[in-house]
Amino acid sequence: FALRFLYSCLVDADALDTQAHFRELDAPRCGLALDAPMLLERFLSRRKEYLDARRTRYPGPDAATAMSALRELVFESAMSAAATGQRLLRLTAPTGAAKTIAAAGFALRHAAMFGKRRVIVAVPFITITEQNAAVYRRLLENPDPSGSPVVLEHHSNVDLDQETSDQRDWRRLAAENWDAPFVVTTTVQLFESLFGRKPSQMRKVHRLADSVTVLDEIQALPHHLLPQIADALRILTERFGATVLLSSATQPELGTLSPLRHLDAPEVVPDVATVFARARRVRYRWRVDPKPTLAEVVADALDHRQVLLVVNTVRDARAAFEQARDQATPDVHVAHLSTGMCPAHRRVVLRQVMGRIEAREPLCLVSTSLIEAGV
Repeated sequence: FALRFLYSCLVDADALDTQAHFRELDAPRCGLALDAPMLLERFLSRRKEYLDARRTRYPGPDAATAMSALRELVFESAMSAAATGQRLLRLTAPTGAAKTIAAAGFALRHAAMFGKRRVIVAVPFITITEQNAAVYRRLLENPDPSGSPVVLEHHSNVDLDQETSDQRDWRRLAAENWDAPFVVTTTVQLFESLFGRKPSQMRKVHRLADSVTVLDEIQALPHHLLPQIADALRILTERFGATVLLSSATQPELGTLSPLRHLDAPEVVPDVATVFARARRVRYRWRVDPKPTLAEVVADALDHRQVLLVVNTVRDARAAFEQARDQATPDVHVAHLSTGMCPAHRRVVLRQVMGRIEAREPLCLVSTSLIEAGV
C-alpha cells in the first residue's frame, strides 16, 4: 500500500505538471482546500433552515414528530462521536433515520476538529449516489454561483452537459484525482482506485490519506471481497491517518474478519436496539397462499391515496405501471421509475412525485427494487 500511495503521488504530479505546461500555467493546478469549520457552520445553518421549513409544512401527527425526534437523536449521536477521535466507527440506524445527513455532520465536525483534508462519501448504487449528492449540494455549496464548487459528484452517470463551461471543466479535472473538498462517489470508483492497476485509477489513491471516508449502505459490498476490503480499511486507518465511518441499517459483521478483529469499531448510536424499536412504523402482511397476481396487487395498490408499488424486474414495473394507468381514476397521478430510464428522466419523475407527496395529492408510484432503495 505504501508503494501504491507513492505511485499515486507520482502519477498525479506528472499529470498536473504536464497539464500546467501545455496550458501555460504558472503552477500546477491545485484544488480548493477543505475549510471544514466554515463548511460545518454552513451545513448546520442550512440544516436548521430545512428542518424549520419542514415543521412549518408538516405540523403533523405524532408519528411524524416521533420520527423527527429519532432523527435528531441519530444526528446528535453522530456529532458527539465525531469528537472522540476514533478512526473506525459504525453508524447503524434504521431506514428513514436521516443517516445521510448524520454522516455528513460527523465527517465535517471530525474534519474540523482533527484537521482532515477532505470528505469522501462512497455509495454502492448510482441512484442513491445521485440523491445523496443533491442533498449535500443543497447543504454545502457556495451561495455565490461564481464561487469555487464544494461537492464533486463522480460516477459513470454524471451529466456534464447541464452545467456551465467553468463548472464542467472543474468537475472533469477534479474527478481525475478527487482534488475537491467533498467527494460523493460510488464504491466501485473507490475500490477500483484502491485495488486497480491503471494509472488513471490509482491517481486518486493518495487523496484518501488523512481523509474522512464514509462508506454508505455497506451491506451491499461484494461478499467475496470483504476480507480484502477490511484489510484496506485497516491500513487506511492505521497507517494513513484516515477515519472511516461504516453506515448501514443492516451492518455486516466486518469485525469478525481477521484484518479488523483487533480493531475497536464502536457504534455511533449508543442503543441501536432501542432506536430500531422506536422507528417501527410499518405493518407487514405476507400473502403467499394463494399468491396474488400482479394485476391483483395493482388493484389493491389503487385503493390507497398515496402508494409506492415495488416490483422486482423492469418488465414487471412496466406492466404494473401500464395496468395502474389504465385502472386509476383521472385524479390519480401514476408514475414509473426503473433503471431502464435515463438519469435525467428519473430526476424529472422524482421531482413530480415529491411535489405531489408534499401537496398530499393522489399518487401511485411503480418502481423497481433498486430504484426504491434510493427513493
